[in-house]
Amino acid sequence: TKNGKIDTIRWLLPNDFIALTQTDKDNDGFFESTNYYNIQKRIVRTEVDSNKDGKPDTIYWNNRVEIDSNYDGIPDLVGKADSDLELRKMAMDRKSLSPLKKEESWILNSSLIPKSERAIIQIDL
Repeated sequence: TKNGKIDTIRWLLPNDFIALTQTDKDNDGFFESTNYYNIQKRIVRTEVDSNKDGKPDTIYWNNRVEIDSNYDGIPDLVGKADSDLELRKMAMDRKSLSPLKKEESWILNSSLIPKSERAIIQIDL
């Protein structure tokens, strides 16, 4: 907590498995960021809702980012990189991104997600 406000919520499963965490980075009461964990307790996906409409507009995996550039709930841009830093830079400046077809979106088609990148709790948009 910061200033008496909750800034992080952890969703736990039996045996203390962390399923997901939600974070309010600016202490406005809205949880902008959600991290999803795999069975090894590693973050495998991060969703960010930058415009606070209740739908993620940027979704990060280990080496992939999907972006909903027009905020309609459907990712339309994709980027791939070898590091988290590169992915975050790509998402911020929107360079080196490619158009994304609905049928190629991992978040819309969870069967496309490699097993190593699958969260304990899978939530499709």
